[in-house]
Amino acid sequence: MKGNNCIISLWLIFAIINSDFQTYHPFLLRQGAWRMNNVED
Repeated sequence: MKGNNCIISLWLIFAIINSDFQTYHPFLLRQGAWRMNNVED
């Protein structure tokens, strides 16, 4: 599962670099918030 998360993270970074930021921004915020909550628990 951790490897899969790494791949997803790389894909999201790649998407931002390719200037799809406006499209992915809400998704990134949700993923980021979810990930932070999971790490803290």
